[in-house]
Amino acid sequence: MKIGLIDIGSNTTKILIAEKCSSTNATNFIPIEEVSFPCRLFPKSTIENFEIGTKAIDSLQNCLSQLKQSCEDHCVEEVRTVATEAFRKASNSLQIIEIVKQFNGLEIEVLSGIQEAMAVAKGLQTDPLLKDWMDFIAMDIGGGSVELIHVQDCQVMEAKSLPLGAVRMAQMNQADLNGEMKPEIQSKLVAFLRQFLKSEIPMLGDSHHKVVATGGTLVYLRKLLEKEKRIDTGGSIKLSDIESVSKIMNAFLLEERITRYPQIPPDRADIFPYGLLTVTEVMKYLGVDQITHSFHNLRYGLMYDLMQTTA
Repeated sequence: MKIGLIDIGSNTTKILIAEKCSSTNATNFIPIEEVSFPCRLFPKSTIENFEIGTKAIDSLQNCLSQLKQSCEDHCVEEVRTVATEAFRKASNSLQIIEIVKQFNGLEIEVLSGIQEAMAVAKGLQTDPLLKDWMDFIAMDIGGGSVELIHVQDCQVMEAKSLPLGAVRMAQMNQADLNGEMKPEIQSKLVAFLRQFLKSEIPMLGDSHHKVVATGGTLVYLRKLLEKEKRIDTGGSIKLSDIESVSKIMNAFLLEERITRYPQIPPDRADIFPYGLLTVTEVMKYLGVDQITHSFHNLRYGLMYDLMQTTA
């Protein structure tokens, strides 16, 4: 049986198409295709009006049409469509859900922050590289939110969904995102992040747990570090390397980032420094000097559950 899982995020819309297998390993499916389309749902210059505009809706419809076609090309038997932080915050989510159902025939399920966090934890636990990890903190950084999950003895002890995604952090910057991230902006955001983390996850401060992370910011950071041969196949990333990349990115105009670092898609280059800033501050708050990146994300966790319930 083949299943297509569409994930509508704040900055990209993605799909995982997989086929059920009888493996006794952690993963009960085989990935067939993973595709991601740029589709930013909120204007990058404002945070006050959480309404998804007409242009963004049209872009989303186009993405969903292409992803639905991919499902048809692979003879998928079931399609599930989920949305996360952007739809949780948007004032017109219900209208968009109806529009998508009417024109694309897809029914969007809006995950709660806790549902998203739990699925991230389950997805990471399907990664063979993490099979011996019993106690750790999982971090998933998206466009709208950051999920932090404390896993102990392979069980989720605490899960938090925080509005600290790369797009959300960029929206807090009222300056032009085409420019460099100036020191005063960095200082403002660092102060905000430190206070927010202290108030929202006080029990995890300086916990020094092993940390595994997923999300677009980590994917493209890994690409940069792999090109410079500063990361091993296990996906271990040092805080010092993240800070080094962050310092370079902050000093460049958007056009320079795009030109010098083609590994980063243009639609992500403007928010990339903000994602890096969030990752570094979370790491410092947790008291760790390295993290392990995994490709087994939210979609892997949701797909695992879907395969469990199919005949």
